[in-house]
Amino acid sequence: VLTKDDVATVAERGIAGTLFVHKLCGALAEAGKSLAEVKAAAEAVIDSTASMGVSMSSVRRLKPEMIAQKKMELGLGIHGEPGSKTLDIASATVVVGELMEQILASGRMKAEAPHGYACLVNNLGAVPQLEMCIMVSALMKSKWAGSIKLLLGPAPLCTSLDMNGMSLSLLRLTPQFADLLSADTACAAWPKAVAPCFPAPVAGIKLKDMFDDFKPSSDAVISALLEKACKALIDAKGVLDTLDSKVGDADCGSTLASAGAKIMEAMDKMPFADPAGICACLGGLCANSMGGSSGVLMSIMFIGMAAELSKSGSKSWAEAGPKAFMAGLEAMMAAGGASKGSRTMLDALLPAAEALLEGKGLAGASAAADGGVEATKNTPPSAGRSENVPESKWRGIEDPGAKAVSIVFAAISK
Repeated sequence: VLTKDDVATVAERGIAGTLFVHKLCGALAEAGKSLAEVKAAAEAVIDSTASMGVSMSSVRRLKPEMIAQKKMELGLGIHGEPGSKTLDIASATVVVGELMEQILASGRMKAEAPHGYACLVNNLGAVPQLEMCIMVSALMKSKWAGSIKLLLGPAPLCTSLDMNGMSLSLLRLTPQFADLLSADTACAAWPKAVAPCFPAPVAGIKLKDMFDDFKPSSDAVISALLEKACKALIDAKGVLDTLDSKVGDADCGSTLASAGAKIMEAMDKMPFADPAGICACLGGLCANSMGGSSGVLMSIMFIGMAAELSKSGSKSWAEAGPKAFMAGLEAMMAAGGASKGSRTMLDALLPAAEALLEGKGLAGASAAADGGVEATKNTPPSAGRSENVPESKWRGIEDPGAKAVSIVFAAISK
């Protein structure tokens, strides 16, 4: 028998559709059918098969590249023979459309297909599997998807060394052909014939909202302080981004301003009369609104504060707040590995917490934070983005995170 599934040119060439013949005839032989029966089946498969390929490159190991950049060749042979036409590189949807239109317009596919088609999606050699899956997705979203009853691949089944292309082969199915294609085989590389379908979406896990466990409540003093802090961070966005551009990745101000804006949006949901509750909510907001490690670390700090405040019972902010603040910073240091003298926001946070523990109030905490910021100008970095910056760049520059802390304490101490 002679396979001739390529419909790209008048030359009747055998390409990937040959594999339908191999599989069906092999299954019949395995079932003990006679040679005559196997041959008759092979001829029936040949008459019911059509293929076409497309490639963005020829076989580069064998001869110089013949396909220009940003072009693709439709219908080239698996040995690099010229195809039927050259087109501009197009999307997966357009490529699949071109191949299917040409295949189904061929004489081999003129007969009706009441049982649909089997489609073999073949990697000609060098296409990444992810891109092959994109081609399959385009095929199964096309107008022909309903007629494709069995899908084989995508897989490198009939390759051409390093050719950067793929081919589609259709087999007009009969019940017998479908059974033979689905029959087990010892060939490990043969892909199982599957009835194609998009998997049903998996129901997502409903995440608990950070406000679910708390009822909104009021505390004029705390809400005013929080609003001042948020507005200060939003107003300082440009200053902090500029500072961060000298020693980091220029997003410190944007990150903190984003957190400030999100907190402002949620002010009417806040349990201001519940010190532990407000810290828990702030931890959730920081985790959700701040990118990178800073959001995680700020979240850990607030959650650590919430845990300490819960232990303190019904004590007021004035009584339990400073100790809770330090407990939150200890949790942050344990998680992040930085400490005082690492040239991070901790160089301002820790002095401020110490001042509060000593009873110096917000004004004393603000002054302590300012002193910590000043010290970062000449502190060698051992954590954060600045650690990767040459000394000539960070020397004499304030740490952006520490500066942000100073700005917040300056705002809330007024």
